[in-house]
Amino acid sequence: MELKITTDIGTADIKLYDTLSAFYGASIGQHEITNQWNRWQFDSMSYTACLNAVRDGDLSGVAMADKYLSALEDTVIVSSGYRVTDDVVGAMPNVPAYLSGNPYNMRLRRRVAKESAPLAIFADLTSSASLTTKQVAQRGAAILALVRLLSQRRPIELWVGAGLNRGTNATLVFTRLDTAPLDLARAAHMLTAETVSRGLCYGLCKVGAKTDGGFPFGDIDRWRKHGRDILSRAIAHSSEVLFIPPVFANDKAINRPAEWLSDMLAAYGGLEQEAA
Repeated sequence: MELKITTDIGTADIKLYDTLSAFYGASIGQHEITNQWNRWQFDSMSYTACLNAVRDGDLSGVAMADKYLSALEDTVIVSSGYRVTDDVVGAMPNVPAYLSGNPYNMRLRRRVAKESAPLAIFADLTSSASLTTKQVAQRGAAILALVRLLSQRRPIELWVGAGLNRGTNATLVFTRLDTAPLDLARAAHMLTAETVSRGLCYGLCKVGAKTDGGFPFGDIDRWRKHGRDILSRAIAHSSEVLFIPPVFANDKAINRPAEWLSDMLAAYGGLEQEAA
């Protein structure tokens, strides 16, 4: 699906691939995409290997996300409320239930997780050219850890992609990944492989669009500020959108991933970090 959204900061041409299969198909045989391997001189993965991993998945990026999760597992707690239920034990009797012979005749106040509305996550993998292959992977692993934690708490839609400028406008490409259940192998590859963002996604942005490879709208600060509103208009069915914007080498998700995860969980997941 292709959309054109006009805003106060410029026009965004948005390509949305509803399935990863559609994204895979669009990435086959495009000159603009294959040329990215010459431009960036990728050593980590060939064009064919990258495409194969889009189709089949690649778990190599999971270990780093597991490391981030392990660092948080002792300090992250679930925000919850209370609900009164009938049980065989409890603090107060349910007299009608007792008189009728029902064994569940005691009132018990239980702690239960809060219900949360659906959340659409747009992970913009556009990155400063100063980021190394390892830093791109570190940032992607932090996002993967976040997605895994949030998917345990609320319905999640995950969109992965990138964007480039078209003068003072923008061309954006995003594809939706399976999250019910989470397709871990494909999500790990899409989020952590430099060749996905700088190869496939940048290449698709350049198909039919004139760009010099800069950040959307030619201004990273404007895109960070307005990206959520623009992408919310692209999928109006979602009640809430989390926009994860492009990064630089000093990004907290790269250098202080535990702190970044804690902040994001508190804001979007009903999760809190327990004081040490």
